[in-house]
This record gives sequence, structure tokens and C-alpha cells, in this order.
Amino acid sequence: MDLSQKRTINGLFFAGILGFTICFCFTFGCIGGGYDDMPPIPQPNDIQVTKTGGDGAIEWITVLDTSTSEYEGFEDVIETSDGRFAIVCIDYGLDTRIQKLVFINGEGTVESVTIFENDTFNSWNSEIAALSGGSVSIFDGEGDFVVIDSDGMIVTETTLCDTFPSVWPYVAVSSCPGDRTLAGWGEYCAVIEKNGEVVWKQSYGDPEHVARHPVLGLRNGDSMVLFPESTNPEGFMKSDILHLFRLDGGGNIVWDYAFPGDDSGIWKTGVEWSLRETDDGNLALLTTAEITESVIFGDHRSVVYTLRMLDGETGALISEKSTGEHGRFDNVVLYTDGSVDTFAVSDGAFILSRYNNNLQKISADIRLRGESDIQHDVIATADGGYLIVSIV
Repeated sequence: MDLSQKRTINGLFFAGILGFTICFCFTFGCIGGGYDDMPPIPQPNDIQVTKTGGDGAIEWITVLDTSTSEYEGFEDVIETSDGRFAIVCIDYGLDTRIQKLVFINGEGTVESVTIFENDTFNSWNSEIAALSGGSVSIFDGEGDFVVIDSDGMIVTETTLCDTFPSVWPYVAVSSCPGDRTLAGWGEYCAVIEKNGEVVWKQSYGDPEHVARHPVLGLRNGDSMVLFPESTNPEGFMKSDILHLFRLDGGGNIVWDYAFPGDDSGIWKTGVEWSLRETDDGNLALLTTAEITESVIFGDHRSVVYTLRMLDGETGALISEKSTGEHGRFDNVVLYTDGSVDTFAVSDGAFILSRYNNNLQKISADIRLRGESDIQHDVIATADGGYLIVSIV
């Protein structure tokens, strides 16, 4: 075999390895940016937490270096009921996931780090909700429900999903009155006590649509949950109808508001959808749909954001506004008055744009400092500012 043939064979061999590696990473989520439920590319990581005011000015920056392994990432972040911040972080190797909860106070100081899971391989779908007294509840992505108090002590740890496979692929959570947690996954919705007792669990949706359904606990103890429905047997993993249910304290449907799903693929976009209860007891629902148009140079894709205001008592549609021709925003925050903040990443920084409750842009773009490359999340804080969590 001559040198040229050897080089050709070696080149094909390494090309094959590279192709396999890329496919593996895309399939299992180790390549991708903009979403906190994807693991970062394996490399030593720190987690940067940046607190800003509403004008984008930095108030403090904290870098978390609590790793006990070579790689580190984060999964979810909330503001607690006592004004601190709770971040679910993860150390991971090739076949292990170590989950931990980090409490940070309002000045950016790390107060506690609690390891609550030592081996949860699917933990990139973990979600966290704020309970009373600064405690939090966590779904670990593999069927366990964990409650950690404000001192970082584990007070509840129980398995709620013990069927095979014992995994919540996509879970959405919300706090409820009475120190309860509302959760939605697959076709299910459930309310869970702080001690892990299930108050009620009901099946509403299509088991073929494994999705992270937006859920919301209302002030009077009722619940809101959104489920997809497909009436087209050939539309694989497509939802052409969406149902917004209001549920009473026992999980019974009070009303059902149905609207076109436009083949929106809720399992992709559901994490960005938002539900809020307005000050007068009505509901704001922000949804997204990806639109593909054929143009002369190929397909053009854009995202349409639609804001619907609904009567909380009857489910009647009060108003509906849409704005389109967007790229997909990296983060979206919906407020109780129906206004919206959007965040897009550009050159490693977050660009904030504000919209009113008619989805009309009302501000010039604001550049928020906060390094971002592979993974990032932004939440609005109670003082009118923002918390940015990112891998650096």
C-alpha cells in the first residue's frame, strides 16, 4: 500500500470518528447553546452569576467553583421567597452526575452548597420551585422529589415516579399555595405536599407527547396547565390543537380553552412558553410558533410570539396579539401585566428588549454584561433587575 492510500484510509477513519462524535453529542445534548437543560461541552467550567439592575448596570458578580469533578454546569435557577437565589448545579463525568443546590444571598455571597444526588444520569431536566421560608423543591430528572430548607438541609427525598422507566424526561414546576408544588410531565399533572405526599395526580394529555408543559399555581389553590393534542395520525410529534386547562383543588377541569397549535412542536418550545396570573385574576399566556416559508434562496425560518389574555373565571379570550419575524430569543420573561422582556445573545453578551402588553417594542436594546457561550439563563428579580447565570 503506497503512502497516498494510507493517508486516504487514515483520513476516512478519523473523519468517521469525528462524524460519530458530533452525532453522539447532538443526539445526547452535549452540543448546543441557549438552554439550561443541555449539558455543556466536556471541559473544566465555572459558573458565573451576575446580578444587574433594570438598566443593565452590574450590582455584583459571583463565580461558583464548587466542583468536585472535572466538569461543571447548572440546570435551573430561581429567586427564593426570602430574597436569595437557588441554583441547581451539576458535576459530571462520563457516566456520573452529582447534583447540588447552591444558595446565594442578595449580595452575591454563597451561603451553602448541598449535594442531594450522587448518580442521576438524566439530571439535565431537573427543575426547581420556591416554597415558603426560603426552602425549595426539586425534581431531579429521574423520578425523585427533593425538598431542601433555607439552611441547605434535605428535609424530603422521595421517589414519585417508580414505573419503568422511572424518568421525567421533561418536567415543569410551579409553587402552589399551602407550600405545595405543582408539576406537569408527559400526560400527567400533580400537586405534591412539602413532605412528598401526592395530593392528586391526573392524566390529561396524549402519552405520545412527552413534553414540558407550562404549569402555574394560582392564588386560590387552583392550577393551570397546557397540553398538546394531535388530530393528525401522520403528524409525528406535532400538536395541531393546544388545551389550556384550569383545574380545581382536586385536579378536575374547570374550563378548557383550546386554540390552534400550528404544528408548533410543544416539546421543543414548551420550555419557553409562559403563564402568569394577572393582578385582577385573569391569565396571560405567551406562546411561540416557528414559521417556515419557502423563498427563492431556500427556506426562511422565523418565530412568532403570541400573547393571549384570558378571563380567569370563564376561560374566555379577552385579547390576542402576535409579533413575528423574530429569531428565537434565548430567554423570555412574561410579567403579570402582560409585558414581556426578551434576551438574545450577541458576542457573548445579553441584549435586552422590552415589549408592552400589545407586544409592541417600547425600549432601545440594552446590553447586559454576563459572559455566555454554551449555556445560560436569565430570570427577572423582585427588585426589578435580572440575574444571569452562565458558564464561563
